[in-house]
Amino acid sequence: MLGYRLVAGRYQSIIPDDDGRLPCETIRLWIGMQDGRLVLEDMETGERLQKSRELKAENQELKAQNQEWEAKFTEWEAQNQELQTRLQELEAEQERRQSS
Repeated sequence: MLGYRLVAGRYQSIIPDDDGRLPCETIRLWIGMQDGRLVLEDMETGERLQKSRELKAENQELKAQNQEWEAKFTEWEAQNQELQTRLQELEAEQERRQSS
């Protein structure tokens, strides 16, 4: 992989680091190859940027998890309503007993 940088109107080659990555100072990314594929890494954190298909897969997974949590929440709301109703019935029964 070769890289060039325009300096004072002339292109100069960019020297790769020890891992063969090229620095792109403008966007603060390392550009490299991994298993024959282009990879981009954040210069500050070293994190590899995800590809769109990875982001889509992660998004689908998060949507599925969200649906599970929404279903649980709905179930808990129904249970809570049942408990509130039962509590009101018990309180009403207690009041009837105390007033008798």
